[in-house]
Amino acid sequence: MIARLVAINVCGVAGLIVAGLAGWLDEAIFSDATYMSHAMAAIACLGLALTWAGRMAASRRTGTLLVILGLVGTLLGFKIALGGVGDHSDLHATLTVLLSGMATAINTTLVGAVGSLWLALNRWTMKED
Repeated sequence: MIARLVAINVCGVAGLIVAGLAGWLDEAIFSDATYMSHAMAAIACLGLALTWAGRMAASRRTGTLLVILGLVGTLLGFKIALGGVGDHSDLHATLTVLLSGMATAINTTLVGAVGSLWLALNRWTMKED
């Protein structure tokens, strides 16, 4: 069990390192206008700690929370995107707001899904899910 747990988390960290070197993490974390991705990453780390401590019910709730926050971030991103569409006098500013909102929507969804999946894999590895 420990070897599988270590292997899953080493692969996950390696994936994060590759994503960071490719610049994808900068895009996912720093283009989020609401900073929800930061909070969700911290919640995912808390969920991993809960999983490793054997608190599976709390870990499951944390995974569910990540999915819900990802969906809320999607809605907030759409609200940001559509809020900038009203003024057509400055096309550049309109597109900037639109793209910022879409980036927030996509990135929070991605962080929530990846965090929840990582927690589920850890719980599965510990034979509790």
